[in-house]
Amino acid sequence: MPISPYCKAYPAPGRPGHTLLFSTRKASLSVLPAGAVTRLERGDVPDGAAGPLERLGVLAPDPEAERREVLGLLDEVNRVDPGVTAAVILGMSCNFACPYCYEGTLKGTGAMSASTAEALVAFAARRLGPGKTRLTLDFYGGEPLLYLERLRQIASALRPVAEERGAAFSFTLVTNGSLLTPDVVTGLLPLGLAAARVTLDGPAETHDRSRPLRTGGGSFEAVLANVQACCDLAPLAVGGNYTRENWREFPRLLDRLEASGLGPGRLAQVRFEPVVQVRSRFAPPEFAAGCLSADEPWVVEASLALREEVLRRGFKTARIQPTPCMADLDDAFTVHWDGGLYKCLALVGHPEFAAGDLWSGPRDHRAAYGGERWRTEARCCACEYLPLCFGGCRYLRYQREGRMDGVECRKAYLDAALEALVQQDALHRHGVR
Repeated sequence: MPISPYCKAYPAPGRPGHTLLFSTRKASLSVLPAGAVTRLERGDVPDGAAGPLERLGVLAPDPEAERREVLGLLDEVNRVDPGVTAAVILGMSCNFACPYCYEGTLKGTGAMSASTAEALVAFAARRLGPGKTRLTLDFYGGEPLLYLERLRQIASALRPVAEERGAAFSFTLVTNGSLLTPDVVTGLLPLGLAAARVTLDGPAETHDRSRPLRTGGGSFEAVLANVQACCDLAPLAVGGNYTRENWREFPRLLDRLEASGLGPGRLAQVRFEPVVQVRSRFAPPEFAAGCLSADEPWVVEASLALREEVLRRGFKTARIQPTPCMADLDDAFTVHWDGGLYKCLALVGHPEFAAGDLWSGPRDHRAAYGGERWRTEARCCACEYLPLCFGGCRYLRYQREGRMDGVECRKAYLDAALEALVQQDALHRHGVR
């Protein structure tokens, strides 16, 4: 039985003579003596080992059948997906003035009306057909907590609708944290609040440059105080957006979190990501410190170094696993404040990328979003990283190329980073020493 082409082999850190086997298809991690791996490569499979190693994605009894399974993975995800998910943009107002703001020039006074909120409730109810057992909303802005009454209207109406159809309802928040008080959290919990993600862009002085208040002055201390006050009421994650200039400062944020009593036991997750905005029509014209590709050397260096810092201290962070794009999922949407439907948060407000609306429902968005680009790319269909990538980020390709009808290949990044990512998980998550 051959080793799967989607199985990557790397040295086990701190364990000489052992090999880590990571399946990009199963997102599984195994550790075996190097000699045993050599025997597997020769087709010598020990008695009783074939079944477990096949389930882990290490062995493939029929590599061609496995390849067909990977090529049909997104179809299978849509077939069995029990959930309906929507990222909801409540409005474009914000009390911060971040220089890299993803809404850029779209910021303003546009806000979801009561009638549009009612249309959202009706749209979600229509999507909760047979086999759908979960409805999840993720509220965004602007700053979503500036629209607290509209949020309450939507959640209080949708929860009984979902329950009548036998589906669980919950919602999360992506918030700057300035308005996330204990009173707000305790008021939202009965309506279905499951978690919130708060953004802290490094230690105080770094964050305050990146995320100043619109009225002037820094926001770090107020946000940190709110995280301290709320993290035991609901699961709170801390996210941060770094640039090529400031990423080396982020470990000092981890120092401050720990010194403030916000250690691994009190935060649901810590995850840092590069800013993906560089002088495009989606970004403020003066901002140029982000990235246009994960292949940029500084992004590889920063992503590995910061993830190591997070895991070394015991914080939870994102796992290495297949993560389909919203554009490839049948029942995942972004709902703009005006009722427009989109298939990418970063593209809201740009009519050429609209994928329908709440009243008429979704329409075929494949042409606008480049279709399933990887299916026509021989290099993608033959790539061992396909289950982790599926053509890469459409938004990054559009920023860089001005078009989406092609892949945003992540092979160079994964060639450079996956070994270290797998070794980090082996060491810090699984104690392979």
